[in-house]
Amino acid sequence: MVNMPNSELRIIAGELKNQKYLSPNSSATHPMSEKLKNSIFNILGDIEGLSVLDAFSGSGGIGLEAASRGAKEVTLIESNINAQKTTNTNIRKLNLIKTVKLLRMSVQTWTSSELKKQFNIVIADPPYDNTDKSIISKLAEFTCPGGIFVLSLPATTQPYEMSNFKMISQKTYGNSQLIFYQKPKP
Repeated sequence: MVNMPNSELRIIAGELKNQKYLSPNSSATHPMSEKLKNSIFNILGDIEGLSVLDAFSGSGGIGLEAASRGAKEVTLIESNINAQKTTNTNIRKLNLIKTVKLLRMSVQTWTSSELKKQFNIVIADPPYDNTDKSIISKLAEFTCPGGIFVLSLPATTQPYEMSNFKMISQKTYGNSQLIFYQKPKP
C-alpha cells in the first residue's frame, strides 16, 4: 500500500455545501468522484431524517454528504487505519460528531457482530479489487424494509442478483456503475 499526501474534496450540497474535507490518498482507498456522489443523491432524492450506512467509507465522503443533506444518523465503516484517521479529522472539522459515527472495523467483522441494526439507506463502495459478493449480500440485509441499497462496482462487473431485493436503477459512469436495489416492505 502506497501512502501519499491527503487531497481535498468538497461537500456538493446541503447545509455544508462547498465545505472541504480530506481524502486519504493511498492505494487502499478510492474516493468516489463528485459525479458519482451527486448521481447517488439525485437518484435517492430527499434523505432528510433518514438513517444512512456508508460501508467501505474511505474518507467518509458519502456519509458526510448524507449528513449535509439532512440524514439524521450516519454510520461509517472503515478498516484502513489511515482512512480512519482522515475520517475522524473530517467528522470533527465539519462539526458532525453528533450525527456521524465511525466504526473502526472491516465490513465483514461488522456484519458478523451487529445483527439487529437496520438503515433506511445502505451505500456500499467496496474496493474494486475485492468485491466479495457474499459480504455484499450480507451487508444488504441491514437495509430496512422499503429501504434502498446502493452498490458501486466496476462498469465491467455484472450487476449482482440480490435475493429479497428489486433492482430499481442501474447507471454506468465511465469505469464505474451504480446499482440501486429496494428491499420490499412486508
